[in-house]
Amino acid sequence: GLLDRQGQATFVNVLIGSKPLSQAVDDDTLKKTKGLVLFVRKARLAGRPGRESVTVTPLKIDLGVFPTFGADAEKQRWAKVRIENITSQAVLVPRVTASCGCTDLDWKGGVLLPSEVREVSVAIRPMAWGPGRKIRLVTFDFADGQRTAVELHGEGLQPEDVQKLDVSPN
Repeated sequence: GLLDRQGQATFVNVLIGSKPLSQAVDDDTLKKTKGLVLFVRKARLAGRPGRESVTVTPLKIDLGVFPTFGADAEKQRWAKVRIENITSQAVLVPRVTASCGCTDLDWKGGVLLPSEVREVSVAIRPMAWGPGRKIRLVTFDFADGQRTAVELHGEGLQPEDVQKLDVSPN
């Protein structure tokens, strides 16, 4: 919970949104969270720490060439994206999204504490990637309304593009 610009207590769920505290914290809510409620006091909402307060690396990841069919295409490919809060204030990252259903993320957003470093695992499913050279995005949205996108580059191979090696005894 935090105070909004009018000084009213507001409940904020980073992944869902916000609503007045009187509507958000009831017996049902407290049961679901086992009584845990985090209150954050911010002196001023203007100038909220955002994209300029973090570093995201790398901004481009080359996944290489991979088959989009068969047993090898069932194996996920993994990458890591590092996000670091380089300030002495907490930074809100309300949402982290992937541009394609072929990509899963292990972090959907939240609060980065001062000097906190988080590694976000990115899993790519080659079968869902599809054939051909493509660029997919992992986008970090920040509380100041700005965003940073990490490009995922890769090339999915079709069956006719994969060379077979035949070995014979002669």
